[in-house]
Formats: sequence, structure tokens, C-alpha cells
Amino acid sequence: MDKKLFWKKNSTTISRYFIVAILFTLISILKPGFASGSHIKVLLAEAAIIGVAAIGQTLVIITGGIDMSIPWIFNGAAMAAFAFSNTFTGADFGLVIIGILTVGFLLGMINGICVTYLGIPSIVMTLGTNTILQGAVTGLTSGSIVGQAPNILKVLSTGSFFGISVAFLFWIVLAVIVLLLLRKTGYGRALYALGNNRTVAKFSGIHVKRVEAIAYGISGMSAALAGLMLLGKTGSAYLGMGNPFQFQSIAAVALGGVAMSGGSGSYLGTVAGAMTIAVLLSVLTALNLSQAMQQVLYGIILFAAVLIATIQNSKNRSSKL
Repeated sequence: MDKKLFWKKNSTTISRYFIVAILFTLISILKPGFASGSHIKVLLAEAAIIGVAAIGQTLVIITGGIDMSIPWIFNGAAMAAFAFSNTFTGADFGLVIIGILTVGFLLGMINGICVTYLGIPSIVMTLGTNTILQGAVTGLTSGSIVGQAPNILKVLSTGSFFGISVAFLFWIVLAVIVLLLLRKTGYGRALYALGNNRTVAKFSGIHVKRVEAIAYGISGMSAALAGLMLLGKTGSAYLGMGNPFQFQSIAAVALGGVAMSGGSGSYLGTVAGAMTIAVLLSVLTALNLSQAMQQVLYGIILFAAVLIATIQNSKNRSSKL
């Protein structure tokens, strides 16, 4: 491939990784120990959870929609696994994980079916689902449950393989699968076609409603998987643990250069976006600021970064028209 063509096609994604590298380098100089092996392992594990939560969000946004139900599918999955750990152990718990991921997929499909077949706006439908799940999980658990984080989830989230975070390696495997899905399959091409022009996609023979509904299903399943990973990291499940991931999953996608209007972008960019958020969170923690001040600065910085990324991406799309 011609170098100019390669850069034109991948400049947005490459620039995101360049920004992550610069940010990490500057902070490492200002904060000795920030670039230590143990801290990098923690950073990559945190980025992995954000990145996994953003898998489905990437697919949904490529179609031109948005998924606001991630927090409580995430939360419900973690609390279910936490509670079932008292009853199921070993290989039996593997079936529990499969069941939780299946329920996450089905909840996402409910969102997708209502959005595509009933015409409910995605933000309204998914926010409604999120609110219903919040009430259901809170009511069923009475605000707290007794359990423990299963060993398999602890290993996944906090373990290491030759000094490399298992969570990061697992994320890389998932990222490769998602990239192949988007770039090498008819389903991936259908997602982009849908995001660019629904009418053209429909007349091209694409099953628009089915393609879009499945994207929401994948989003529900990836949110549930991220919830299980955070349970393994924290060792406990609690109400509201998924709330930060509503904005983080969207921000990772936007920072990665995926068009919020749909039709363009890559999960490879979302990976860079997730890493950026993880570094930012770590920096704010290292500054020893109050929790309230951390939240304020985090919100301002992330909002500004997403706004700049969105404007830049809009200009890039306009220049190609």
C-alpha cells in the first residue's frame, strides 16, 4: 500500500496512539515510578476493563446509535456472579459465566429489537432499560449481597503471564476478534454501510434491522463481561459499580476517532481511547487530590478531549466528501 494512502487511511488511529505515548512519557518524567512495571500492569488491566465495555459501544455507534444501558447490565452481571459464587464453584461456575453473558446478550437484543423494529430512539430505549435494571437489581439485592469473587475472575483480572497482565492479554485477543469482525466479514461491512446510509444499505440487500439489533446484543454481552472483570479486580460487587463506564465507554469510542454519527472508525482507535482514559484516571489519583476534585477535573478534561476529537473527526469526514 502506498505510504500516503496508508497515512490518509490510518492517520486518526495512529495519532491517538501517539497522544497516549506522549501523555504517558510526560507523566512518567513528572511522577517517578509511574512507568514502573507493576504500575504499567495495573494501567493495562484498567484499560482492558474500559476497552471490553466499549466493544459493543463501538459497534452500536458505528451504526449511528448509542447504548446507555451499559452501567446496569455491567452492575447486574457482577452482582449475579458475586451471589452465585456461594452456590457454584469450579467448572460449574463456568456455566454461570456463560449464563450471565447470555443474559447480557439478550438484554442488549431487547434494546436492539425495540430500537430497530419499534422505532424507539436508541438513547431513550437504552436509558429506559438502564433505569429498569437499576431498580430491579437494587430491589432484588436490597442494596447488598453476600458472596465472593470467584478465583477464575481474580486470575483474569489481576493475574499475570510472564509479567504481563492476563486482563490485557485477554483484551488483545478480543480486540483482534473485533477487528477481524469489522474488517473481514460481511457483518462488519454491513455495520459501516448502515451507519453511512440506512436507505442505501437496505436497498443493497442488507438486513438492516437484524444487523443493528445484533450490535446491541453484543454491547449487552460485552458490558456483562466487563462487569465480571471488574468483580475479579475489586473482589466484591456493589451498587453503582458500573456507573462510571457509561461515559467511559462512549468517551473511549469518541477519543478513538469513531464518528459519533456512525459510518466510520475502528476498534483499534477505541483501544487507544481506553488507554488514554486509564492513564488520565491514574494521573488524577497520583496527584493526591480530593475525590470531588478528581471527578471535576476528570469530567472537564475528558469532555474537552471528546469534544476536540469529535470536531476533528467531523472535519476529516467533511474533507472526504
